[in-house]
Amino acid sequence: MNPPCLVCEYLCAFEGENLPATDSASTAEIRREGAAMLQALTEDLAASQIQVAGLVHAGWKESWTGHPGVRWIWTEDDDHSRSLIHSAISGGWKVVIIAPEIDGTLAAIIQLCEFLGARVHNSTSAAIQLTSDKLQLAEHLEKHRIPTIPTRLVQHAEELGTHSRYVVKPIDGAGSLDVFVVNDWREAPETETCQIVQPYLRGRSASVAVIMPALVDVENRDSSGQSSMASIVWPAASQRIIESPGEGHLPASLKYQGGALPADEFSPEERATLEALALKACQSIEGLRGYTGVDLVWPEESAEPLVVEINPRLCMSYLGYRQIFGPQAALVVAGYSEAAAMVETSADDGACWKTSRAEW
Repeated sequence: MNPPCLVCEYLCAFEGENLPATDSASTAEIRREGAAMLQALTEDLAASQIQVAGLVHAGWKESWTGHPGVRWIWTEDDDHSRSLIHSAISGGWKVVIIAPEIDGTLAAIIQLCEFLGARVHNSTSAAIQLTSDKLQLAEHLEKHRIPTIPTRLVQHAEELGTHSRYVVKPIDGAGSLDVFVVNDWREAPETETCQIVQPYLRGRSASVAVIMPALVDVENRDSSGQSSMASIVWPAASQRIIESPGEGHLPASLKYQGGALPADEFSPEERATLEALALKACQSIEGLRGYTGVDLVWPEESAEPLVVEINPRLCMSYLGYRQIFGPQAALVVAGYSEAAAMVETSADDGACWKTSRAEW
């Protein structure tokens, strides 16, 4: 019998005070995205006959429109949310955490779950800390000869050489918060957070979801005690990244505007290259588990794509994958192994998709 599952999306369940941003509209957007992911995943688990509960802060109660098949638990404050996670873990529930990497938020919640011995289908806190730090991640990828964008701290930007434009963003940002495009890296607005700088590369943006094997129960281990489940690579999706004009004293910024499947602007061969690169990047990092979103860019006049970021958590692209795979996609995300073969098979065959195109 499948165990029940608790889904906790940080910005819905907690008060979310760890979201510094110069743009309040961007903060509101990342909150909207968090709610959309929580509602989609819990709805799909309920449709797949899983007993599922979701945590939502009581301040949302009047406006919340979650699926009626989901048990919604109203939280009063951060301590209450943590105690509910503790209770679910003690009761043998599976736990899926969705949270931004900003200020170590995701890593801190996972550390709590690790301490409590949870059956959490998330990456380890160590893997989250590595991928959340964009400078450390770039250095790791370079060390493993995985193509990525040259990255430096703002104070060492001169090491990048001269470029026509630069991207400046927080070292641990998420959701396109405070991602600026400037002609001179010295023009970047001052913030309280540590910033990195990269050359601005024109090209085609994509994302790939890689479902990394989790620590599994005895029946899903091989003779050496390791997971017998293979990584699952879902089809490459296109990303819409737009440059938004600056307002007031702020320079232009980059904004995430969703994506689409299939990624029509890439050839089948290019999509295969993107998927192989995403898998290689994920496999280079010990401790990545569950849904891992890899952002990539294929620069103009370049023969190969580059890894931009690795997001060790559920991403907005899930809203597209659930359209093409159906509710069983949630079973894979939450670590219910019986759905893996079904979704893995349909991932390679567009004829098995439940819709010919998905947008989000």
